[in-house]
Parts: sequence; structure tokens; C-alpha cells
Amino acid sequence: MATTVIPRYFTHYGSIILFALFGLKMLHEAHQMSDDEGKEEYEEVQKSLSKRETVDLEYNMVSTSAEDPETGVIKTISSVSLGTRLRRKLMVYVSLVFIETFTMTFLAEWGDRSQISTIILAAR
Repeated sequence: MATTVIPRYFTHYGSIILFALFGLKMLHEAHQMSDDEGKEEYEEVQKSLSKRETVDLEYNMVSTSAEDPETGVIKTISSVSLGTRLRRKLMVYVSLVFIETFTMTFLAEWGDRSQISTIILAAR
């Protein structure tokens, strides 16, 4: 609606300026970044992945212990929480990789710095 009030050349040049400014800002941040920042981030990711693997391993050990060896059907155990049972039923229809990828992409695009510029270009 704002693009109907603002003349087209303002939005055109405004989007050019915003893209240039955001690009220059990212280049400046990259130039100022120390060499150790990449290593620190890598170590954080490795730590979270190892923690995640241990949680997944524990979850798989709990879920396979309730599996009937003859039929392969997971029996419902009263000690298994409602959330775990719902998660198991959801995983039949939607993979965990899809959910994580969708969530990560959605959150990354939601907070993207170029969102304003994209809105201006889409409005044009």
C-alpha cells in the first residue's frame, strides 16, 4: 500500500541504496572479524552436535526397548510420556529432517537484514 503513495523512482533508488548499504556493512563486518571467531563457532557447533547425538542415542535406546522383536511394532508403555508418543506418531508422516530444515530456514529468513530491501523489490 505504501508503494502506491510513494513514487516509483523513490522505491527504485531506495532499494538500490539499501542493498548497497547492507552489502557494505556485511563486508565491513567480515573484514573486522578475527580469525578465531570462525574456530569458536565451529567448536560450539561440534559441542551441540555431540550433545544432540547422545540425546538421540538415549532416545533410540528407550524406543527400541519397547519394540516387539517379532512384529517390529512399538508397544505403548505407560512410563512413556504423552509428548514422546505424539512425536512418534508425527514422525510416521513427517521426517525430523524436514521439520528442522523448515524451522531453521523460516527463522533465518524471518530475521534477515535484507528483508526490508526484499519487501521494496516485491512491492515494485
